[in-house]
Amino acid sequence: DKYQVYLKLCEKYSDEFIDIQDMLGKIYYGQNDYKKAGKYFLNMIKIDPDNSQAFYYYGMSCLKQNQFLLSLKYLEKAYNKGLKSMELYKALAFSLYKLNRIYESVLYIEEAISIYKNNKSLEETLEYYHKIME
Repeated sequence: DKYQVYLKLCEKYSDEFIDIQDMLGKIYYGQNDYKKAGKYFLNMIKIDPDNSQAFYYYGMSCLKQNQFLLSLKYLEKAYNKGLKSMELYKALAFSLYKLNRIYESVLYIEEAISIYKNNKSLEETLEYYHKIME
C-alpha cells in the first residue's frame, strides 16, 4: 500500500530531518504505537534539546505505556522549557498521582485552574484529589 511505502521512505531519511522525526512520531502516536512514537520524539530531543514539544510528546508516550516516573521526568522538562497547556498540566498531575505524590499533583491542577478558569474537568479532578488526601 502506498501509505506504508511512504512511511518506510520517511523512516529511511528521518535521521536527517527533525520535521520528519516529528511527523513520524505523531503518526505512530496517533496509531497508539507509543513505543515507536517515543523513539522519534527522543531522537528529536537529541537533535534539539530545547524543543519543549518533543519533551512533551516523549513524556506522553511514556505515560501511555504506564512509565510514570519517566513520563514525569520528560513532562517536567517540557514545563520547565516554557510549555504550558491544559493537557500538560493534566498529564503532570496524573503522573504524580500514579506515583502516589498526590499533594504535588494537586499543585499542578490548582495552577491549571488559575489559568483555565471555570474548567469543570479540572475542578472535578481537584475535588477528587482533595478527597484522597483527607
